[in-house]
Amino acid sequence: MPDSESRSQARRLTDTYRRNLATFARAAAELPEGAEHERIGGASSLNWVTGHVLGSRLLVLGFLNTRQPGVDAEAVRARYGKDTQPDPDNALPLTELLEHLNATQDTLAAALNATDLTPTVQSPFGEMTLGELVDFFGWHEGYHAGQAAMLRRQLTGK
Repeated sequence: MPDSESRSQARRLTDTYRRNLATFARAAAELPEGAEHERIGGASSLNWVTGHVLGSRLLVLGFLNTRQPGVDAEAVRARYGKDTQPDPDNALPLTELLEHLNATQDTLAAALNATDLTPTVQSPFGEMTLGELVDFFGWHEGYHAGQAAMLRRQLTGK
């Protein structure tokens, strides 16, 4: 059972991920057809950024010893992982990515509330506490949420 400090951290992290999700939802709203795959100045597309964040969330869920039903985490990470390139022919539809991302929110919140975040884990970045790892990925997701918001502005002028 998580202590009060872990529960407080879980609430804060849940809120961080919820804000990031809301930013992605706004960024993807009412885009012109095909815009999700546009790469402005050679940068990543909104589709790739969204898929990349979904892959990261699925990784976080794995560290929390849970899975998201209906999503093949390995397939998402193969398409949208760190060293991949945007590929419209191999991409999942943006609406599907957003549905999966939205569905992870409740799974993530439940896992955070049920998990002690103080143990040390071996992360892709070295040893850190589980809470630090989840916090890092919240920051990582926030970075990409800002990228998604800028892509929207460039794609729509809004």
